[in-house]
Amino acid sequence: SLRDAVDLLLSSQVRSFLVVDPFGKPVGSLSREQLIEALSAGKSLLSPLVHVMDAELLQVSPTMPLHEGFRLLQEHQKPFLIVMQGGHLLGIVDTENIAEFLLVRQALMGGRGA
Repeated sequence: SLRDAVDLLLSSQVRSFLVVDPFGKPVGSLSREQLIEALSAGKSLLSPLVHVMDAELLQVSPTMPLHEGFRLLQEHQKPFLIVMQGGHLLGIVDTENIAEFLLVRQALMGGRGA
């Protein structure tokens, strides 16, 4: 429900959520902005997330090059990519993850560029 999402938003620093069905299958995403917009539009806190989430997920394989994933995120303006293999969710990647990776990589290279 929206109430569950509000509770998670207020109790964490997470800004985007992966919505899964009762079996753990990814079915959508919900951003902080979508949540606030739904509440501002008068949606009930009891409303199911399916009524406010974005059901279009960007699914990638774990072998996709990082730059391609970043391009997809920018092009489609999605909060994250879901990484799937063999029908199983391996995780999610967002632009902050990519930026952190590049910063660590640059630091490990002694500042010689990423």
